[in-house]
Amino acid sequence: MDEIEITFNGENYILAYNEQSGYYEEKITAPEDGGVYEVEANFTDLFGTDYKKTETIQILAKEQIKLNMKKVFIWIFDHKDFSVKDIVEIADYSINIDEETNANSTINVLKKTGAVSRDLVAVKINNDVVYWGIIKEISNNDGEELYIFTLKYITNMFDQDIILEDEDLIKTTGVEDF
Repeated sequence: MDEIEITFNGENYILAYNEQSGYYEEKITAPEDGGVYEVEANFTDLFGTDYKKTETIQILAKEQIKLNMKKVFIWIFDHKDFSVKDIVEIADYSINIDEETNANSTINVLKKTGAVSRDLVAVKINNDVVYWGIIKEISNNDGEELYIFTLKYITNMFDQDIILEDEDLIKTTGVEDF
């Protein structure tokens, strides 16, 4: 008996006997989500008797590794084809959100980019998107390194539904004040 056939998570595998460990082995990819799963094993012993056994096993979810860098980046997307134009670190790690009109929030950037009006930005802190918006304008005093991005419609992912359209870039639906 050199092999055992098993079914795990809807996939069939053939386990080969490892003389060194004394076990039947095969590399099996665990599901991303933890939970209780059944493993069904089918094998034939040396006397030709067929066996079928089902075991319940528990798979633990993979722990997500979170890096706390305290850095804030913006991803700039082209408004025509959504390709990534640039990824830049925010200069002072702060976002000045215009909570009254939601049309003049500002972000300070210390790098000249290819961003233009109507491009989209995603603001990421520790690699999690926390805000996104549309560039209204980019200003820079002559000779300064600081570029001020003025955004309209800055929002977190749960405040609004946004519909992107070709001519009329966005319109909001279902906006609620909390």
